[in-house]
Amino acid sequence: FDRGSHASRRHERHAGHRFGTHLRLLLFLLLVTWLLTLLAPGRTQAALDRARLEPGAAIGFGALLLVLMIPGVIAVALVTAVLCITIVGIPLAIALLLGYFVLLGLLLVWGSIVGCALLGERLAARQAAVPPTLMRIAVTGVVAILGAILIGDLLHLIPVIGFIGTLMKVVAWAAFVWLTMFGAGAMIRSEIQRGSLQDWWRRIRPAKVPMRTPTTPAAASAAAALTAQEAPTVARSEEHTSELQSQFRISYAV
Repeated sequence: FDRGSHASRRHERHAGHRFGTHLRLLLFLLLVTWLLTLLAPGRTQAALDRARLEPGAAIGFGALLLVLMIPGVIAVALVTAVLCITIVGIPLAIALLLGYFVLLGLLLVWGSIVGCALLGERLAARQAAVPPTLMRIAVTGVVAILGAILIGDLLHLIPVIGFIGTLMKVVAWAAFVWLTMFGAGAMIRSEIQRGSLQDWWRRIRPAKVPMRTPTTPAAASAAAALTAQEAPTVARSEEHTSELQSQFRISYAV
């Protein structure tokens, strides 16, 4: 009896920890939902519209993200190890590692908000005659998914109907993963449609500075003398630049 009572208390303690973790996740997602709909309503609404217009493309990009997630982590780890061989590559390796995981986390969290907003739009449309706001449908979807998980945690503690709580949690988590994948795919498709990747590449690509040709003989001779004096420094600078360019090529290959 003591052994069974101890196991029961341990089970209740673990269930309490799970409930607390899921409650913190709900509060975190509500905070992120409020921030995204307040600071970036245009991009969030654009991803939501893209999910409605092109659901097949959103599912395809989301499935591709899910399939390439683990290989991407392995590739980033390998590139980071290669970059850490040289002193110059260590800052690039750290930036690449942090940038990859920050971008991946932001994409997944933002995608979960977009996916929950799709669910909340269906639920809120049945209760309101006027079109609901973006924040309202996103909050409705997040509360619906995480609320089902929390209710499942509570039902899991009841001995007779505990299996109903387990089933509810499994279904809710499966729906949450599906909505996250769908929303992340819609985000990727929306950013491609907006041309954000092309704009980012144009910003980071170094611009070509035109060389000025001396117009007078005196200026030409002075420029030749200055070039002869700075030839060793230029050679070292070109070698350093070449090394940096090789490190950037490895980073961009990811």
